Amino acid sequence: MFSEDVSFKFFMNLGGFLAIALVFLVPKEDGALPIRAAYPFDTTASPLHELAFIIQAYSVSYGLFTIVLMDDLVVALIKWINFQLLILESNYEKCHCDTIRKASFNVSNDTLKTIKSFNIFGITEDQMNINSFIPFEELEVHHVNDSFIWRFKTCAKHHQRLLNIVDQMNAIFSSSMLMQLFASFSMICLTGFQAVLGAGEKKNLLKFIVYLGAALSQLCNWCWFGNEMLYQSASLTRGQWLSGWERENHADVKPLMIISQIKARKPLQLKAGKFFNMSMQTFIAVLRNSYSFFALLTSVTSD
Repeated sequence: MFSEDVSFKFFMNLGGFLAIALVFLVPKEDGALPIRAAYPFDTTASPLHELAFIIQAYSVSYGLFTIVLMDDLVVALIKWINFQLLILESNYEKCHCDTIRKASFNVSNDTLKTIKSFNIFGITEDQMNINSFIPFEELEVHHVNDSFIWRFKTCAKHHQRLLNIVDQMNAIFSSSMLMQLFASFSMICLTGFQAVLGAGEKKNLLKFIVYLGAALSQLCNWCWFGNEMLYQSASLTRGQWLSGWERENHADVKPLMIISQIKARKPLQLKAGKFFNMSMQTFIAVLRNSYSFFALLTSVTSD
């Protein structure tokens, strides 16, 4: 929650600065609008000029804050999926139920006070450990026949649930992610190129720094948490292997392990179209290609 609050406030403020830069810091002639557009009335005369200016300012602000809210929604979903993957990995390790207790949904008053006074900067190593098998549904708390097979099947069920959720996210947002990569590539490259051309004007340089910072931070935000999801899903195989399966003599253990290991080999990743995934490798590739295109533009103009 602390991470989400900081991220949301940062990108809302960044969206506000970018809106101001687009509306007020764009170099224009006297009496011109910040964005070139055609209107069915004369925008050079007052009060129609002020009306057109308000329309453009509202449109820019609305578009930017819509992007911020959509980004924050998807990133928040990725964060909570990563959180569930972390618990799922721990649950796999605690499938052997001889010594590991099963947690409940009941929270004591002392625990509630600890949660309310939780300090993100004062976390101890013991507080980061998960010491029990965590149920995802209330029915799992009251399940009577607690056993290795039941716990492992429960983990496999929730793993499949997370696979379905990520597939649904990709079906909805993969095209948006592809446009995000293209827009970030274009913005980073062309903004840097314009900054070089207008380096002598402080107003232009400030505007381009805001543009470049917005493009880099937005793309890094997507790729960072997409990379975390990719890494966390890959660690499920470790939890399965440490589940204590070798101590079980049940006939269902072997097929359960094989099927679960096969599922865990499918990485959970946020797709950008059908060709890219949102990861730090993609982030570095976008930066590298943006710089290559930027170098090409500067060499052509200098010649």
